[in-house]
Amino acid sequence: METDKTEENFDWACAIRNPWIRQYNEEFVKLGRDLLEEVVDCLHIGSLSRKVFESRTVKAGEIIRYDKDKDRSAYVVCENGEAEERKEGCYVYPPEFEITAYPHFSDKIRATIFESRPSITNEDIVKEIKNAQEKALCSIQTQEDTALIKLLKKAGEQNASITKNPYDIFRSIIYEVERHRLICDKILLNRKDVQFIKDNRDKFKDNLDLGLDLFAPTIEKELKSAGYVGKYNASLLITTPDYMKEDSVPEGELIAVSSPPYLGGMPIRVAPFSEPCSDDKGYGWFWYQLMSMVLINTNAVALGKIAY
Repeated sequence: METDKTEENFDWACAIRNPWIRQYNEEFVKLGRDLLEEVVDCLHIGSLSRKVFESRTVKAGEIIRYDKDKDRSAYVVCENGEAEERKEGCYVYPPEFEITAYPHFSDKIRATIFESRPSITNEDIVKEIKNAQEKALCSIQTQEDTALIKLLKKAGEQNASITKNPYDIFRSIIYEVERHRLICDKILLNRKDVQFIKDNRDKFKDNLDLGLDLFAPTIEKELKSAGYVGKYNASLLITTPDYMKEDSVPEGELIAVSSPPYLGGMPIRVAPFSEPCSDDKGYGWFWYQLMSMVLINTNAVALGKIAY
């Protein structure tokens, strides 16, 4: 991930070294906020949770409430990150859970900066910062998407969970959503299943379109890095972005969802913020976010398992 502070006249070593000499200076604080801002931009592009749900910032003092059918259950993500059912009433008040990350510097780099060795270069600092930033991005996105998958799987069991061969599974899970007069907007799948589809695309029906190669090379690269695979009928096929080491969707499983307005929401009580910190792990920044996830329409989710 590129940072916006690659100018030759910016002294990375000075910005990082000063906190050890005079606690935390303004440049170090600003650097952490700039890095977090880039991470949030990447989350809006690559995070599965922000593709499935519409995220919004909660107003000060606002009580988060969603209408629901009194005869049907809604599902929320609790404080511990687990999905839970809400049965009673016409409204659901989703609890809030925390998303945290702690990008920090390795002992080797920190010692080198602290001792002000002449061998330290800006390139070393930039590399260390980028590594810490990428690890924090993966950590935040993993926490968000893990909560999302738990929520969708819990809710999808109330609508439909089917097992079929890979050539018929797409049509079946799309039907399980659209039989409720909804539109199947997206299908989430594992990257290994995506590779199987690409290797056997000739055996699928004509409804399968992996035509990202129709775009310009730069746009195609951006779409693939954001997790877009192609589409089946009008449903987008989405997987975990390439920069993530682990898949959020289990291998061999598909999750079909309707469009965001018919699902629920993802209100964010405390927008991501950055504060410098230090402990026995090292020096760096503490990144924090307080949010909720709620799914009020179980008919808008369907689960599928591929029988290879």
